[in-house]
Amino acid sequence: MTTEHGRRPASPTGQEGALPPVPAEQGTRTVFPPGRQSASPLGLSEQQGRSPLAHSEQDRRPAFGSGLRLSGHGLVLREWTDDDLPVMVELFDDREVAYWTPLVTPFDLGAARNYLDKARRTRAIDQRVHLAITTDGGRAKGEALLMMRDDGTGSIGYAVGAAYRGQRLAVRAVQVMTDFAHEVAGLAQVFLEIEPDNEPSTRVARAAGFHLSDAPPNIVEDKGRTLSLLTWTHFR
Repeated sequence: MTTEHGRRPASPTGQEGALPPVPAEQGTRTVFPPGRQSASPLGLSEQQGRSPLAHSEQDRRPAFGSGLRLSGHGLVLREWTDDDLPVMVELFDDREVAYWTPLVTPFDLGAARNYLDKARRTRAIDQRVHLAITTDGGRAKGEALLMMRDDGTGSIGYAVGAAYRGQRLAVRAVQVMTDFAHEVAGLAQVFLEIEPDNEPSTRVARAAGFHLSDAPPNIVEDKGRTLSLLTWTHFR
């Protein structure tokens, strides 16, 4: 989930099983809000007037605005809306979500409102992209997010609701977001940070084409626990 609170993009996916890599169907298709031009591989259009050669790292971040929609691998990742708030409670007020992710618990309507408001604020300054995981653009079944960093890398987080686990949603959502991070956001490297005993997330990382790096564990404190996070990387 969100990497802000302890940088722990974990997957409470339950019983994903041993997941082989999922082949891309037709790649990941990105739909931008009305009025935007198609993005270059760096996610920058002439209409935006932003150059990948800008001196500031922040200037190199693409601006996505609202209305972003990604499709690929049998999924549609779309924006959260206010109508999704009760669904967010159903998805995230869950014991495994509480344990493996930094989301507050209990996750009630107030928590959902705060989470969505914060997601929109961070989007406005081009820090994060939070998208609902769906199979058809309709009911949300989880979330995938991308946090972009000033060094040209990004971290991916995800969570799948208990009712939808075991459907390969996690690995497919990570693949869609990874394609987006490389081809549209222009990030050379994206990563997942996973606890060693989080076997479902480890299987998802492997199936999505990530490789365990030799970086030392990232030690963080979250919800009274000391976490040792291993870094899994994917290069463009």
